[in-house]
Amino acid sequence: MKLVNFEVDADVHVGMIVSDEIVDLTLALDVRPADIAEFLGMGEETRALAQRSARHAPQRINVDSAKIRSPLLRAGKILGVGMNFRSCVEAADRLGMKFPPHRLWFYRPGTCIAGPFDGVWLPRGADDLDYEVELVMVIGRHCRYVTAADAPLVIAGFTIGNDLTLRNRVTKSPVLGKSFDTHLPLGPCIVTPEEVNPHALAMKTWVNGILRQESTTAEMIADCYELIADISTSCTLVPGDIILTGTPAGSGIFHRPALALLEGDVVKMEIAGIGVIENRIIAEPTVPALREPSRWRRGDEEHSAAR
Repeated sequence: MKLVNFEVDADVHVGMIVSDEIVDLTLALDVRPADIAEFLGMGEETRALAQRSARHAPQRINVDSAKIRSPLLRAGKILGVGMNFRSCVEAADRLGMKFPPHRLWFYRPGTCIAGPFDGVWLPRGADDLDYEVELVMVIGRHCRYVTAADAPLVIAGFTIGNDLTLRNRVTKSPVLGKSFDTHLPLGPCIVTPEEVNPHALAMKTWVNGILRQESTTAEMIADCYELIADISTSCTLVPGDIILTGTPAGSGIFHRPALALLEGDVVKMEIAGIGVIENRIIAEPTVPALREPSRWRRGDEEHSAAR
């Protein structure tokens, strides 16, 4: 299945992509999942019912006319691993970049998430914003100490992520370099595991129409299942957690001179079998540094302005 979150009269509905149409599962099913994560948590019976309902569902929407939201509106843990593609490591070595020999894990806050076609904020004064196309795993079961052999059983699906990074800040701390609002566009859908082989997917990035990254997930040093086995020794994974699996060479940092994203740039990413995300770089909005306690909207999430 290819599952999407999409808007209907300002509400979020869960849909299934069938050819060039979206079947509205929120209307087709007796249950009303709030989003894809909740739908996936309903289990195999609900998924089977969705497949049957899709064949006869009268409510269908053309994909091109739908407003697609992030496939995860409220992610749990956002975990990522760096230097996990051979071409990336080789490019770093050629430039004399030094990295620890062990696997580099990092953590992102949920406020990073943006939709597959949303604007991405360029932080004030930043001249080091960089792009990274990544295959993203979505966890579908509570699990701990998972073996690599059992890891496929805990994956709900896969999506595309742009692991945007502020290069000058990340050298000081991954938290500073990878925590900015909107800096993790996801989408356009979640593809369930039976649809794709996660270790044989072509992946590409274009900036303003120029091809910058081109590789395949076969380049991974630690595959998806090894990554789950590794991180699940340190924390319990729960449905809705996501894991970013690394990026190949071609990011702006590997060009000479280094290429940073500028306001107005358009970044397009594609992973075979999943789809395309495309985001324009826009100026960071001007907002008060401190707000009264209230609810406000940013991209795909509601946030409390005062905590």
